[in-house]
Amino acid sequence: MEITVNITRSDYWKYNKYALFNIPKLRNRFIITNISLPFIVIILLLLFKLPLVFSLCWGVFGGGLACIFSYLSMKKRVMSIPESKEGILGERRVEINEIGIHQLSSVSQSSYKWSGVRSINQNDEYIYIFVDTIMAYIIPKRSFVTEKESLEFYHQTQIYFSKCTP
Repeated sequence: MEITVNITRSDYWKYNKYALFNIPKLRNRFIITNISLPFIVIILLLLFKLPLVFSLCWGVFGGGLACIFSYLSMKKRVMSIPESKEGILGERRVEINEIGIHQLSSVSQSSYKWSGVRSINQNDEYIYIFVDTIMAYIIPKRSFVTEKESLEFYHQTQIYFSKCTP
């Protein structure tokens, strides 16, 4: 089964957002950082002998701003990737068969056997075939002519993958 996909900045951002909130390692790091930051600010302000209420307010406010800033800076970094950044963005052909998944673009090609695939996930817009903790093939569902085709593709990946996992 073969499909041609075109990965845009928006697709890459949505993948990064999906990874941040759905991959336990990344999600936990994000949560711990964003929870600990207000406490660090509060402790620092208290060390400077500032009033407790002032320290609490600025700790929560400053921590909240830091959370928003880190999220927005991540988005800015992803969205600033040039459209000409082939290899990450652009058109590619993705093929799945009983051996594995193969991707071919104008600048690269890659292949993974199903035994090298870690997981296959989907949401409303994408199918993600993870080959590492945070590295995945991004398959936009808009690349399929019909929703039925995207479901068939997803189910076929599940069949191939399940044959290789114990």
